[in-house]
Amino acid sequence: MIRCYSIVLSIYLFCSSIYASNDWSHFEARNIYPAVDKSNCVFPFTYKNQVYNDCTTDGDNGNLPWCSLTSTYQGMGTYCYDFWNSSLQCLPKFTINGKTYNKCDFLSRTATYKQCKTNNTAVPYRYCIEQHLKKSAVGLNRLNSCDPTYKSLSSLHTMCFGPSDHAIQVPITPTDQQDLLDMHNAYRANTSARYMFKLYWDDELAKMAQAHSDMCLFDHDLAVNRYSPKYNWKNGQNMIMTSEIRSSLADLVDMMFSSEKLNFVYGTGCAPDPGTCLHYTQGMLSNMTRVGCAHTHCLFPDRIERYLTCNYINSQYADNYMIPYVPSSAPAIDCPSHAVGNLCDCGNKICNYNNGEYLDPATCNCKTAVTKRSIGKRAANDIDSMKSNRRQFATVPHGKKIDSHALKKVST
Repeated sequence: MIRCYSIVLSIYLFCSSIYASNDWSHFEARNIYPAVDKSNCVFPFTYKNQVYNDCTTDGDNGNLPWCSLTSTYQGMGTYCYDFWNSSLQCLPKFTINGKTYNKCDFLSRTATYKQCKTNNTAVPYRYCIEQHLKKSAVGLNRLNSCDPTYKSLSSLHTMCFGPSDHAIQVPITPTDQQDLLDMHNAYRANTSARYMFKLYWDDELAKMAQAHSDMCLFDHDLAVNRYSPKYNWKNGQNMIMTSEIRSSLADLVDMMFSSEKLNFVYGTGCAPDPGTCLHYTQGMLSNMTRVGCAHTHCLFPDRIERYLTCNYINSQYADNYMIPYVPSSAPAIDCPSHAVGNLCDCGNKICNYNNGEYLDPATCNCKTAVTKRSIGKRAANDIDSMKSNRRQFATVPHGKKIDSHALKKVST
């Protein structure tokens, strides 16, 4: 669980639902979403070796029913409620802070989206999604119209799905980019590693992260489905989802890394529980030089889901997350002529990692690896996911406020 200095935020954590029977009457928010939309679903679908013939709440999306977009779940899914047909109705007239409204409006000077007061005491305010979003006539599966350069890499490529009708892309400004890089690099510089490359921004990684973030469902796409035409190897990924929209993106990364660093035991992994440091270890892989992130607000009548997805040029594997770098009493000793502070600065240079090359920190040249120095080896069809990672989150009912800043997050 992530704790943050003096900031108190409303965050949601989810794990597998207790409603495994698929009893729709028990599904969360069923009373405000009486209509169902299964138009994008593929039935039956297989998820974690179980076959589903209906929407489910199993997984990491709380007690909201969802389904897979593919017959074998690939990290691509969608909620099964028809959010365009909600029982939440705006009151014809309502007063907020002494001001009377008769329609949806920005209810404060800092409001991001229009809202109204509702006829439901349990959900007193409604986001007026119709004034910010447009319902699409096109399904989420867009394999027939996606860029063939991505489709040729995988028949189920991330770039061939979505976006969700409820996704609002939030551009990451140059300032945000630099802040995200600075936050990553500050943690990387604090590892005291023999070599730890400085990270640079990568637009291609950010573009693929945006496509996945825009799906508005909290799970990873498979690494085999996010290959890039530019980089023919698997990239890593960290995800954060929160209902809080005011904190900076860099602060979200800071809060994620700061708590998980405490759980990391070098050479052993995460302690006391598996999966509680994997976002930190992904961000601390010493051989990475690039990262690209995406930011999405997913707007529903009763809530906002805020997604930050970061894709990294290299991925952690089962054998290297325990040793993401080589510690040293003196940092950056492997790159004396390229050391900047505690980091090795080879710019944004990358090598052909798929063919066994690695970036030599001493020379900033690509060399052929004799040993598994810079990257783990495994079969091409190995799923880039730490399976235990998504089981460790505490169950907090959707909408419940908690006093510690706990982020819903996952790393692969």
